[in-house]
Amino acid sequence: MAQAYIKDTTFEQEMYLEDPLPQGEYENCIFSSCIFTNSSLNGSQFTNCKFESCDLSMVSIVQTAFRGVSFKSCKMLALQFDTCNHFLLAVNFEECILHMANFYDANLADSSFKRCSLVEVDFTQTNLAGVTLDACDCSGATFDHTNLKGADFSTAKGFIIDPGKNAVKGAKFSHEGLPGLLMSFGIEIV
Repeated sequence: MAQAYIKDTTFEQEMYLEDPLPQGEYENCIFSSCIFTNSSLNGSQFTNCKFESCDLSMVSIVQTAFRGVSFKSCKMLALQFDTCNHFLLAVNFEECILHMANFYDANLADSSFKRCSLVEVDFTQTNLAGVTLDACDCSGATFDHTNLKGADFSTAKGFIIDPGKNAVKGAKFSHEGLPGLLMSFGIEIV
């Protein structure tokens, strides 16, 4: 069965709970206020698409391709980006809730996270080189063998990063972020 090819289409206030979005290739599409909770986007490809005010919580994204995709004001609880198609992965997030998302081993170089809640997100072995985390809450996020070279954490908060286990050369941190960098050394800042 041939996959659908949909281009330049806007999907508004659709609910994909019982009938999931048809598997296919979506190009230059906008998904606005759609609910995908617990559904499947497995095997689909999204190129230059926008998701705005959507609920993508616990959606299955096995071998899903996100190329030039932006997410704005979306709820994305427990999304497993470690299972998506990592070839040419390019995503940006603004004002999103990504609690418990998993980006294990993903290449997110030069992506951006603006005013996002990244509580308990797993960035283990993720390439975050050049990434901006602008005004993001990184409480409980895991950074383990993560490439943070040139990343900008200057307005991020709540992170704990061990410089001995992560590549941090050229990364930017504010004075307020120092406790999160020094915690692994047992240093108390007063």
